[in-house]
Amino acid sequence: MRQYHCSYDTIKCDKHFTDYKEAKRYLLCVLGNTPIKEIKSFNESTFILYYKNNHDSQKLVDYLFTNLSKYFYFTISIIAESKIDNHHYVDSNPNNELNINLQNEWHNLNCENLNNPLTEY
Repeated sequence: MRQYHCSYDTIKCDKHFTDYKEAKRYLLCVLGNTPIKEIKSFNESTFILYYKNNHDSQKLVDYLFTNLSKYFYFTISIIAESKIDNHHYVDSNPNNELNINLQNEWHNLNCENLNNPLTEY
């Protein structure tokens, strides 16, 4: 699996969304429109995204810029994988409760009635 690190922050949350929860729902719906295989979060405003190895990285970046750049500051980068042991270089001091909450939110995500439009992937 190819892994990406994505950090984000809202741009004038109160202008574009009713609250931070609605902003995060929009962001998750954008990600849910992509062929994402898994998502994790171990600290606030950061996701680890999992896609198939042959996923088109440029298409993902273009899609995120199209749908997020008006509402979020964000950074996305590919996580390096060692050629020696195929281990991804990710270490953290995680808040596991955040990831449990994200998994619940992800599996119950409802993308109807968003305040802002999404484009097709």
